[in-house]
Amino acid sequence: MDGLLWYNTLNFGLDGTLRLGTFAELDAGLSWRARETVAPGGTLDEVFRYSIGAGFRLPKPLLWGIEYAGHAAATAGEGTSRSASYVRLYLEYTF
Repeated sequence: MDGLLWYNTLNFGLDGTLRLGTFAELDAGLSWRARETVAPGGTLDEVFRYSIGAGFRLPKPLLWGIEYAGHAAATAGEGTSRSASYVRLYLEYTF
C-alpha cells in the first residue's frame, strides 16, 4: 500500500437535525469529497452533495418525511460539471 493520499482522507461533510418537540423534524446536509477517476491519467473528481428535508410523526412511532437532495460532480480543474437532483418521500419506524 502506498499510504494514505489526501483525496482519500480530506472529505468535508455537515449533517444536522432539528427536532421540534416530538412532532416535527427538520434536517439538512452538505458534503464535498474528492475521488480518483477511473479514466486514464489519474485525475480527480470533485463531488458536492446537498439535502434538505422535513418529517412529521403521525402516529407517534412513524416518521413521514420528504427530502430534496442532489449532487454535482466535476473533474478537478475543469469548468464542466454534471448534476442531478431528486425528491424522496419516506416512512421511518422509530423504536
